[in-house]
Amino acid sequence: MLVLGREPGEYVVINNEIQVKVLKNKKGQLRLAIDAPPHVPIVRGEVLEEQKLVTPSNMGKTGVEAMKAGKGKSEPTA
Repeated sequence: MLVLGREPGEYVVINNEIQVKVLKNKKGQLRLAIDAPPHVPIVRGEVLEEQKLVTPSNMGKTGVEAMKAGKGKSEPTA
């Protein structure tokens, strides 16, 4: 895992196609703005954990693996 320090307004680019930008709201909370192509699923961690459903086709798979098997749903990127 790569850990980076970023200030609000700064961003990182992943694989020349995904941009993750750090934002700060009026309450001082940090937010992440993610710009990715439509084929890249973006799912919050707590939603990913809820998707740990066991079915015959994704037996033993969770989260992203289950999504790749066609059993998970990604959230809209907008």
